[in-house]
Amino acid sequence: VDRVDDQVKLRGFRVELGEIEAVLTRHPGIRDAAVTVHENRLVAYLIESAGVADEELRAVLQRTLPEHMVPAIYVRLDAFPRTPGGKLDRRALPAPDLGRAAEHVAPRTPVEQMVADACVEILGVDRVGVHDNFFELGGDSILSIRVAGRIQAALDIDFSVREIFDRPTVSGLAEAVETALRERQGTRLPRIRPRSTADESIPLSFGQQHLWFFDQLMPGQSAYNSAFAVRLAGPLDTSALRMALDGVVARHEALRTTFTAVDGTPEQVITPVGAVALTEHDLEAVTAHDQDTYLRALVRNEVNRPFDLAAGPLFRALVVRVGVDDHVFVLSMHHAVSDGWSLGVL
Repeated sequence: VDRVDDQVKLRGFRVELGEIEAVLTRHPGIRDAAVTVHENRLVAYLIESAGVADEELRAVLQRTLPEHMVPAIYVRLDAFPRTPGGKLDRRALPAPDLGRAAEHVAPRTPVEQMVADACVEILGVDRVGVHDNFFELGGDSILSIRVAGRIQAALDIDFSVREIFDRPTVSGLAEAVETALRERQGTRLPRIRPRSTADESIPLSFGQQHLWFFDQLMPGQSAYNSAFAVRLAGPLDTSALRMALDGVVARHEALRTTFTAVDGTPEQVITPVGAVALTEHDLEAVTAHDQDTYLRALVRNEVNRPFDLAAGPLFRALVVRVGVDDHVFVLSMHHAVSDGWSLGVL
């Protein structure tokens, strides 16, 4: 987690803590709010004027903010710690009690056991009880996709990620699974088939629609850029690197996707295979005193440079030569075609 003042970088996303706090304090039941990060989870500290359930707050935030800015844990306090100058002292906020959830109740049915096993594996925890909250255990939008995918693959049912947000406990998810199993009886859903032609219209997913509408309202923003940077020690063959990137993009259509509106409805467009936008900079001749400054500026500009969803490309790379055997490699993508999970795959 990187942090500058009230801005943090969490799992590849820039998060404005003040923006979350502003949405929370607009709720009539919240008098004051403070948001911080604890063990890679967003935690909201609240001073209430009236009792408000976590589920209600989560729903309010989801209607206004992207999912990676919705806190996983909500803590009620009587007052916030302050510095001698009267400002909020975030470091003095008490650590959330991650074990405060209801008493552990082991899965009681085969479906609950299957759902619990999927959560244990993907969340990386020792156990999950039927009343434990997926988000309070460290779940987020990316991990929810993986859990939903695991359930779909195991039972061959149509299972929406939305269910995890609506019913984030094992017992709630098991009920949704059992409903989907009953609805499937006597019918078989058609298997996903390859697109018959490259010109076939491809609708946007729910998440992509959200990002597309945000881009229409506020074009030229970099809030949904995803980036990965690594320092490479040893000789680097940039021609081989370029060929490798070309191969990755040729293999994954998502990295060649752009978004255009047809009669006001956004659609995905898969562009033909072509060369990756790889930018090269050479700082070897720059003095050691200035090299770090230039390097940070180049990486920062690359990471913050907006993408054009209609024109593309939505995947680009930067390599900076610092020395003969010293390079910095940066991959940048728009969240409409990538997320933290896919970055790990790449």
